[in-house]
Parts: sequence; C-alpha cells; structure tokens
Amino acid sequence: MSRDRAEDRPGRPSVPAPRNGSPQPPARRYPIGPPARWASYVALGLLGVVVAVAGALVVDLWSGGGLVLGAAGILALSYGGSLLTGTKTGAAVPTLTWLGTLLAASISTPEGDLLWGGSATSVALLFLGLLGSVLCIARPSLSGFSVLPPTGHSRDASQ
Repeated sequence: MSRDRAEDRPGRPSVPAPRNGSPQPPARRYPIGPPARWASYVALGLLGVVVAVAGALVVDLWSGGGLVLGAAGILALSYGGSLLTGTKTGAAVPTLTWLGTLLAASISTPEGDLLWGGSATSVALLFLGLLGSVLCIARPSLSGFSVLPPTGHSRDASQ
C-alpha cells in the first residue's frame, strides 16, 4: 500500500474527483467570429461618435422631438451592437464613445463658448441616453457573464 494518497494522510482533507456525469457548461456561440467582432467594436465606436454629434445638433434644434430622436439613436446603437456581437461589450463600446464625445463637446472654450450643453434638454439627453444604454448593457448576452441569478429551487426554508 502506498502512503502517497491524500486519504491515507491523517489531518489532510481529501477532495473527491469530479463525477463523470457532471454537466459541462454550454459552449459559447457568438453570431460572428473574433476578427469580425473586433472590427464591429471599432465600427460601433465610430458610430457612437457620429450619433453623439448628430444628437447634440438635433436636441437643441427641435424642441421636443430632438431629445427623443437623440436618445433613441444611442439606444438603437447600443441594442444593435449587443445583438450584432452577442456580447455586453457590443453595447458598452458605442455608449462609452457617445458619452466621451458629448462630455468633450460640453467643455467650454477659452473664450467661454460652449460647443454643446448648457441647457436642460442637453442634460436630459445625457440622462435618457445613459439610462437606455445601461439597460442594453445589463440585458443577458451570449457571453459567460450572467446578469440574472440562476433559476431553480431555493434552499431557503422561509419560503
């Protein structure tokens, strides 16, 4: 008998080997391959800049509809990016470039002029656009990170 096995040593816990019938996690299946996904991230980032500039121009030109159109633009881009790539990054990339572009445009020039911002509709565009984009980022995707807890029977006796 060999004394090298873990269960033969006193004071050392032994860890059982995994069972053969253990379920394997499902393989991730993305709509597009890795090179196309990276190219999509770059394109989504550039589209985020375009949507930010367009939304900044439209929000102050058209009193009520500009706000809706500007927020719907980033919402559609974030949702479409997450569907296209199958990842949360597909929704986060256009949101971050959109937010960065709008924040850079709201910095005043040395003369005191603002390129964008300074009104209640500008703040509302930031709020509504970020709210919609965060909801797109939080939606479940094909990646391994789940937002919702696993479903199943609860072990809590109080229920």
